[in-house]
Amino acid sequence: MMDALRRIRAEMYEALSALYAPPIDECRGAREALSRIPGIAEELTRHGYRVEWNPVEIEDCVKFNQEYTRLFILGNPSPLCPPYESIMLGYPQLMADPAVDALRLYRRAGFDVRGDSPLPPEHIAVELEFMYVLAMLDSNRETARIEKQFLEEHLGRWAGRLASCIDSKTSSKVLRSIARLTRSFVDEDRRIACSIIL
Repeated sequence: MMDALRRIRAEMYEALSALYAPPIDECRGAREALSRIPGIAEELTRHGYRVEWNPVEIEDCVKFNQEYTRLFILGNPSPLCPPYESIMLGYPQLMADPAVDALRLYRRAGFDVRGDSPLPPEHIAVELEFMYVLAMLDSNRETARIEKQFLEEHLGRWAGRLASCIDSKTSSKVLRSIARLTRSFVDEDRRIACSIIL
């Protein structure tokens, strides 16, 4: 059962990471992730998770890109919902203390975070990808500690804030569904997975 739960948790983190990454290639990555979510959500339900998901599709990639840009990149004068941990936690700039601590955990887990990445290490897509990788690794005590610590001290502290911001500032059904799924899944993962990881 634990292996099945780790796998399905990993799949949800991977799908969410793809949905928060900047859309490219006619939204193929985002569309593929959206198509996988119903099955993932159903399987999580069998493991006791209560996730909020309203099935949606990206019908117009141009409009999706415009709304993604408005919320997460440009805004006026800044992004409406900055997808960065430091900013969401109230720090005035990127790469503040929360990001430095996240980098420390990345390195502790054996990951080399390069400065040439298009997304900063505290971007929501990067943090979700890190949880995906941790869930996919062979379970050992150190990996489990890092996973639990990262969920409790990083992603679990701010993903809900970002989701609430998105929910309140967009009329996009797609982005609103993604936000609600993110909030419910991360909350449930803290409740369920953190209780059994160690």
